[in-house]
Amino acid sequence: MHNFLKVLLTLLLFPSLLNAQSEGNYSFKYKKGLYYLVNPKGKKVKCEPFTFASKFSEGLALVERDLKFGYVDSTGTIVIDYQFYDAGPFTEGIAYASKNGKYGYINKSGQFIIKPQFDLAYPFKQELGVVKQMNPDTTIYGSSKMIYTYINKEGKLIGNEFYSTIYKKYDYFVATKGDSIFHINKRGTRILYEPESLMDEGTTFFIVDEMPEFPGGELILRSYIAKKVHFPLSAQERTISSRVYVSFIVDYNGDVVDVVPAMPGPPILLQETIRVVESLPRWKPGKQGDRPVKVSYTIPMNYDFR
Repeated sequence: MHNFLKVLLTLLLFPSLLNAQSEGNYSFKYKKGLYYLVNPKGKKVKCEPFTFASKFSEGLALVERDLKFGYVDSTGTIVIDYQFYDAGPFTEGIAYASKNGKYGYINKSGQFIIKPQFDLAYPFKQELGVVKQMNPDTTIYGSSKMIYTYINKEGKLIGNEFYSTIYKKYDYFVATKGDSIFHINKRGTRILYEPESLMDEGTTFFIVDEMPEFPGGELILRSYIAKKVHFPLSAQERTISSRVYVSFIVDYNGDVVDVVPAMPGPPILLQETIRVVESLPRWKPGKQGDRPVKVSYTIPMNYDFR
């Protein structure tokens, strides 16, 4: 169960300051509901603005129009057409994408190399992605709302199944299913469980002796998020209101990393929440005993158009 940071915001429509998000030389600037592509000198590139745009990753940026997602290059040219219900950044040459509410993975031609079949999917990292399904049976998996597993680029699930929780440690995985805990090697075979290895520096915690702290505390965090949020124009036009959940890790240095959806929700609102959370400045890291550790958070954010 994630540790919930109590940041429940009702997001009002208000004028936003000019913001930029970038990777490399090209970036997007936000003004009055639209994202404009700019070159390294800050001049607008001659292309139509977008109603949502993410930072560039591997030469492509995720953009949105009419609640459909696609990708552009640094000239603003549509490289992968607006066709996805949801999508993510390219990492290791592939990106998660969704059609008809199910997630799979595409290549840079926009073709699914792993067919849409999951309820959520996360970017690849070190040759593996994470996919999630809604929990079909609490007697098997416990009370978690979603179940997890890793997937490789051939579409094979680690151990050929889902788990209550799973995370990678070195060259093996630690997984739970209900009250059972076990290790799985890279071939997907269960191996001998060694309790002492669960507490090394690779562990991500949910509750620790000293929790991470945002500079200035929770009220400043709320204020920061409220100032950074842009209520997406596509959501405004369709009066889309919802509470969405994103998860992230505060690492040993206090940096916010691995920001991903925690639960399914309206993709345009999830994308905006991810964008804002990725911009959070460095926190005071959490500690277990006297050593800094990685701590996982889940933030709920309430977008209310009324």
